[in-house]
Amino acid sequence: MIQTGIPYFHPFQAEEASAHCCVLSGLPVPEGPEGRLPLLPAFWIEQFGLADSKLQFNGGDSLRYSDILIPVHPELQARIKSIQNGIPDLLTAGWDGLNWIQAERLYQWMCWLGVGLLYQEFVRPVDRRPASMNFLKDPGMVHRFSLIHLSLCAVLRKVHYDNFDPGSLFIFQSHTYANPRLNFNLKVSLNTLCLSVRAGEVTVMACLQDNGTQIAFFESYFRRFDGITLHPIQLDELFARLSYKAYLMNPRFHYGLAWPEEAEKDATTFVRLEIPEEDRERDAFRPWNEQVYGSVLLAQLSPYGMSQVDLQGPNQEIVTFLEEADGRIYEVDAHFNPITDQQKA
Repeated sequence: MIQTGIPYFHPFQAEEASAHCCVLSGLPVPEGPEGRLPLLPAFWIEQFGLADSKLQFNGGDSLRYSDILIPVHPELQARIKSIQNGIPDLLTAGWDGLNWIQAERLYQWMCWLGVGLLYQEFVRPVDRRPASMNFLKDPGMVHRFSLIHLSLCAVLRKVHYDNFDPGSLFIFQSHTYANPRLNFNLKVSLNTLCLSVRAGEVTVMACLQDNGTQIAFFESYFRRFDGITLHPIQLDELFARLSYKAYLMNPRFHYGLAWPEEAEKDATTFVRLEIPEEDRERDAFRPWNEQVYGSVLLAQLSPYGMSQVDLQGPNQEIVTFLEEADGRIYEVDAHFNPITDQQKA
């Protein structure tokens, strides 16, 4: 039994993660299914027809969703299942299910996905990683990974963010389709720590460990989509904007952590955000580059058969599928046909 609490552990400090240790505690796990939890719950695999579908990882490998397994100590699995199964169960209820989800728990679930996907990249031998994954060794990124891991561990122990939110969450309504497979999509940008999950009529996007920066700066923009059901192309464009903006964020933040004594009852870890004096005048984001953003957008929309030519406007600007020329939100049906004012009425 784990008597005195969960050992403090950071699985991404080593160059390679162990396939035989719990990703949360570092404790050894048994071989086989009793020592593993699936990234996505089995009922989602069935509901969305994902049994033969694969997720393409940033490093180039791909795995069937049903084969993405995360090592979790058996004594911790019940608590992790409260989000690993619990949040998808409520999302399955559709838009109404959101009324039952606490924002903190939803963010913890997105951290579960983030930690699980990072684990899949770290468990791969270093000599098999492409150069595009060198960010996994960057000390600043490794520190951010540790804080995402700490946010996930709030399922197991008390963690208090003293003067900030650890990340940004955005929720959108999405069109649904008769084909169950078309109702699910998981998008991952590990180098910007952004995730998007479209599950039926709900899409959740998160910027992990951005200290709530995106929600603080752009909440009014995203609020414009409240009450509007979005097409997958529009949602993927929003994800492109979100992940590119996360890439542009200046690393101005330092963190103060107060770890409790291991034997302390109901121990709480306190995390405080600090911006050094010399960084307070720096802009939160580096300048936006329209052409670089265009390449990010193309990566998201190329599965729909779009090319660079399709995304280039007459004045070399990048086109948008979110807004009309007068700035109004472009409302479309599930097949991307425009919804007229008469139809809205």
